Amino acid sequence: LATVPRKELAQRYVHRKIWNIEDFEVFDAARKEKVNVLIYGPTGPGKTSSVEAWCAERGLRMATISGNASMEPSQMTGKFVSDGEGSFMWIDGPVTDVVRNGGVLLLDEVNFINPKIYTNLYSLTDGRRSITLLDHHGETIEAHPDLTIFATMNPDYIGTTPLNFAFRNRFDIQIPWDYDNAVEEKLISSKALRTLMQQLRTEANKGQYETPISTNMGMEFEQLIPNLGYEFATENFIAHFGTDEQASVR
Repeated sequence: LATVPRKELAQRYVHRKIWNIEDFEVFDAARKEKVNVLIYGPTGPGKTSSVEAWCAERGLRMATISGNASMEPSQMTGKFVSDGEGSFMWIDGPVTDVVRNGGVLLLDEVNFINPKIYTNLYSLTDGRRSITLLDHHGETIEAHPDLTIFATMNPDYIGTTPLNFAFRNRFDIQIPWDYDNAVEEKLISSKALRTLMQQLRTEANKGQYETPISTNMGMEFEQLIPNLGYEFATENFIAHFGTDEQASVR
């Protein structure tokens, strides 16, 4: 269930400015004011890792729900399981855990979750700050004072569903989180590689490529060179793209 992320996640994290305010300052303010935060943008610029690093830095328990189309409500809230003695006992899910005990709830790739599922969170994400467990005798839990809710999403990813306005409006702070040149300069040492990635993104915006050119792809390229060589790193970079895109990238 909820755990404090490893400290090294904070140690290697590179901060960014959000409208001239450092990212962790924004997260701290959200926690203080008990407001929800939505972070949205393309794949790979550090949306999820920003929340993990913040929790690691602040020593906060964190529960992550990774969105997928086949998710069941019990994966979030909990269910009855056999106690091994012929009876059943209730086991809290990750959402219920942080609602009861405090911490950070991250709904990762929230727009992969079926809207019928996340409607269960309406009362938790609005002024009521509570959740009702219909499968647990209708138990209603008031949110712990130290609960902070984050969600991340890539609005343009294949297979996602746009958040309905009722749910999206429950996130008081909504942060566009794109690839950041200042961050990539600290993570990717090669200026030529960064320039190539920027050029590929420009072409992707024109419809040339569907494959996202993530920050991680550049980091992986540089990490592979010392042990496996430039040619291997290059071919691995190209292999991330669709087969119809690879010749152009090469």
